[in-house]
Amino acid sequence: MSAISISKLSAALALSALAALALTACGGGGSSTSSTQAQGSTATTTTPAAATTKAAQTSHSSSGSSAKQEGSASFRVKVGDNSIPDFGSEATTAERKIAGAALATYLRARSNGDWSAACSYLLPTVRTQLEKLAGAYKGKLKGCAGVLAALEAHTPPVVRADALGHSLAALRIKDGHGFALYYGPHNQKYVMPMSEEGSAWKVGQLAPIAYPLGSQPQGSSSQPSTSP
Repeated sequence: MSAISISKLSAALALSALAALALTACGGGGSSTSSTQAQGSTATTTTPAAATTKAAQTSHSSSGSSAKQEGSASFRVKVGDNSIPDFGSEATTAERKIAGAALATYLRARSNGDWSAACSYLLPTVRTQLEKLAGAYKGKLKGCAGVLAALEAHTPPVVRADALGHSLAALRIKDGHGFALYYGPHNQKYVMPMSEEGSAWKVGQLAPIAYPLGSQPQGSSSQPSTSP
């Protein structure tokens, strides 16, 4: 990027888009911010880890037992925070398929650099923040797609590669908000915040988050079965 510093853009995005993501995850409540690496990327991506974990904790005690028998069971840990796999309740098979198709389309568009298509699968609150950020650059960036293109300009294609090779392992939902849980290559677990918009599911995070939160993607010679 010549006229625009990628580090400046990333920092601005972390401050602006994350606020919307946190509100989405908490259903409009307060937010907190953090930044982690997604899919091993060295470019900054916005991660609502602290906010989404706080939201998930509200349903931890009521749904922990059911999670043991559902697709989220493999995401639970013996020692540590299970608030995401215990969030709300398990979605129906139909809901999981709809959300999974939306997430797959978003990840494919991101992998292919089709930023306009990727933007169409982001939550409106996220798109709005990206468009506001584009406006701050006085025409140098064109809307949501321009911001995504600039943000991902130095991200290697292999890092952007679509990690959703199978169906979702689980979709934990509550009040129209949720977490898609799935396996990527090399047995790596990922989560993606999502929310319902009308009859469609939208993505609330620019890149999938390696799970457990804060972990680095790990390699393995085996590929898991993702059927719940």
